[in-house]
Order: sequence, then structure tokens, then C-alpha cells
Amino acid sequence: MLSLCEAQKATLAILSLPTRAELTGQVIRLGRLVTELRPEPEVIGLLTLMLLHESRRAARTSPSGFVEFWSGHSTIS
Repeated sequence: MLSLCEAQKATLAILSLPTRAELTGQVIRLGRLVTELRPEPEVIGLLTLMLLHESRRAARTSPSGFVEFWSGHSTIS
């Protein structure tokens, strides 16, 4: 099991990758398909979370496509 520090470092490593709009579009498309096939609360909630996250993508990314952190973010050493 990952410790909290290792999990935070892994999360930061993932967030330092550029976002891929075509990939997120495919994920949302698949989420909509699963929601049609199994309209359960968990599936609907996951799709909702993905749509919310995608709606904020432009505000969260730099011109180079990397996720920007909020000003209060402290780095993990």
C-alpha cells in the first residue's frame, strides 16, 4: 500500500503531464454509453464528476497544456 506521501507524489507526477483533450473526450463518451446501459447512481455520479472536471479544463491548464496549481499549493519534497 502506498503511504500518503508516496500517493501525493504519484498524484503530482500525473498532474504534471499535459492534458489530452481527445482522450478526455473519449472517456466522457464512454461514460455516457455506460450511463445509458446502467443508469445507476454511482455511474451517473462518475459521469457528472467527469463532465464537471472537463468543464474546468481550460481554466486549469496553462497555454502549454499542463495543469496549473492554485497559488496556495505547496510542493512535496
